[in-house]
Amino acid sequence: MIRCTPLQARAVALCLVWLVATAAAQDPPADRRPAERDPDLAQKVEQLEDAFGDRRMERDAEATGLLRYLAQAAGRPLHEDDEKLLLDTFDKVLTRGRLREPDARAPYEAAADGLAALGSPGASRLIRVHERKRFPRKPDWEPMRAKLVECIGRVPNDETRPFLTEQVQRSGEHSVLLAAGSALGRFRDADQRVRKELVELLANRLAGFENVASQSAVDDKAQLNLDRENAERAVEILRRPWCEALSALTGASHATGNDWAKWYREHKREPWPDLGPAGGSR
Repeated sequence: MIRCTPLQARAVALCLVWLVATAAAQDPPADRRPAERDPDLAQKVEQLEDAFGDRRMERDAEATGLLRYLAQAAGRPLHEDDEKLLLDTFDKVLTRGRLREPDARAPYEAAADGLAALGSPGASRLIRVHERKRFPRKPDWEPMRAKLVECIGRVPNDETRPFLTEQVQRSGEHSVLLAAGSALGRFRDADQRVRKELVELLANRLAGFENVASQSAVDDKAQLNLDRENAERAVEILRRPWCEALSALTGASHATGNDWAKWYREHKREPWPDLGPAGGSR
């Protein structure tokens, strides 16, 4: 009879749930790539360039529909030349041309989805888009920056992990923190050393927000009160999804950042069980 610790038992149970609930972009095996190019893709790209290039920007709805079609196509095995065509097409939408207004960002979101569907090559492009700061550091553009991070996070690999951890460490935007921290839960198949680093980061960051949020209001310290209100909002938005990510990385279950931080201190020197992949990556 095989015996296991409570931690290992929880890990097995959570693994089954996570395998069903979580999907990541996957590389097609070489023998699954089609031998011939798909002429329909080139035709759709040509239509897209015409629609998105409209100087009056009156055909963005048409362009968005075409981008969504191409993003769906990007999720299936592609001839390598078609893959490069889509990489370049989505990249151009995100990096070139006249910048739309924040409330007209649908083409950009569809292009980001397309790059994410292309796996590691697409995630690399998305990271470069983010680093170029194409979308202004203004509140109206926060949803788009969060979208980029969320799409990058769909591809768990050695390039996206440091990017996501940096967002968790440094970002002050709640939606970006939500996207980055939640995505770290996809690294459940990483080496235990990596998972321990991610758990320590998420647990301590969340506990830090909780500790600031629990402070009493100070009448004559406006900045302290502002920090407390920001922390309260962060806890409201982040606690549940980050706790889910922490559970995915460990197989354990806790409801607060402080509880997770305590759990980590107690278990960091122990061997952690392998949890198995939640999905491959390109």
